[in-house]
Amino acid sequence: MIDSALTVPGLMIVPSDSGEAIDVSIKIGATPATLRKNAEQGARYQVARDELLLWFDRVAKYHITNGKCITVEPLGDLATGDVAELLLTMPLAGLLLQRGAMVLHSCAVATELGAILIVGRSVSGKSTLAAWLAQRGMKFMSDGFTSVEYGAGGVPYVNPGHNRIRLWDQSAEGILAKDIPVFQPQGILQKISADFSSMFQCERKPLTKVILLDVSVLGRKYFEAVPMEQKIRALTENSYGRQFLKPLGLLEKYETAIKKLCAEVEITSLVREKAKNTVEELGNLILQEAEK
Repeated sequence: MIDSALTVPGLMIVPSDSGEAIDVSIKIGATPATLRKNAEQGARYQVARDELLLWFDRVAKYHITNGKCITVEPLGDLATGDVAELLLTMPLAGLLLQRGAMVLHSCAVATELGAILIVGRSVSGKSTLAAWLAQRGMKFMSDGFTSVEYGAGGVPYVNPGHNRIRLWDQSAEGILAKDIPVFQPQGILQKISADFSSMFQCERKPLTKVILLDVSVLGRKYFEAVPMEQKIRALTENSYGRQFLKPLGLLEKYETAIKKLCAEVEITSLVREKAKNTVEELGNLILQEAEK
């Protein structure tokens, strides 16, 4: 459960006085100017064993500690929405990594049988496909990145994220039903935000399939088998925030979890042709694949 002093659209928040056990707190306050001396530094981040400091120029700084707390220090106007929206990117992913989850650059949808991950790099079409599938009977679970953890009995589960899907205007046109609330980008954000709360799966689901989505100028390839080495490489390369794993002391454990996942879950490759609008075609193929 999450308690937040910051209004974060699409994130399930539990008031601190609700009586529910709180797992994560989001606070507004001062963040450290720098982490301790042994912190590893990169572009707009510092990371140490149990803490992570991220910042977006003129927007906010985020101090993530022990997988339990995100302290937000606004550097600009809270009213623009950037501070809350950007918290849902790398800051939240960093917190999930600290909590021991696998965090994959993917979208997730679900059927009664379980969750399906659509994994791939930016602009491969993951969000557009997730939006299309959610409007045709599947439940939406996550956009941008997805948290996967092993539960009791060694079963991998997909955790729900937030109930918004971010899309480019041209992708949203012709995809979104007219009754889906849409929020225009503000500040530095460029994508619209579509509210999928009415189609949202708010409880975790067992992971049943992983689809590696790619784009090629050479044509289309549908649901091809993937060699083990390629599976491990694809999920490793599409790990969200993987630059933080080594300084957090999580790299070895994370790599072991990825290999275990690749050995136990069905993973196939789906390649779409570049510059072709194949959302309906690919979406229907995924609907058929989900029933197998």
